[in-house]
Amino acid sequence: MAVICARAASMDLSRKSVRATPSARTNVISVRQLILAVCDYLGRLMSCSEKHQRPFEPIVESTIRAIVRNFLLTELNRSEKVNSCSEAQLRATAASWAICGTVLEWSRARSISAEELADAVLPLVATGLFLRDEEPQPALIRNL
Repeated sequence: MAVICARAASMDLSRKSVRATPSARTNVISVRQLILAVCDYLGRLMSCSEKHQRPFEPIVESTIRAIVRNFLLTELNRSEKVNSCSEAQLRATAASWAICGTVLEWSRARSISAEELADAVLPLVATGLFLRDEEPQPALIRNL
């Protein structure tokens, strides 16, 4: 199950997140698209059959989080703003937990749209990914 989930998620998230500017994939627009891709994937997966998905939720979440972390880590390692590999790892890990944890919580209630969620989460992760100079639009976090 975990291997199938990892392959499907990796292919799905790669397709959706690469739609952004090819020269600078880790920019505000790209990270927003990545958040939306995670919303699409986890939202669809978690809504299939909630009773049957509960046992697999931790596996799915950790698999998606690892994919997001690796994507962000690859891009952070290319950044001139990162001083060390350990700093890049820390930043990618924190951002992936913020994205995946928030999206997982959102997928249970869906009290706001995926776009509203992406706009709310983006400022939280932008600073850690050195996207502050691109100033994401602030969003109000309502009932997640």
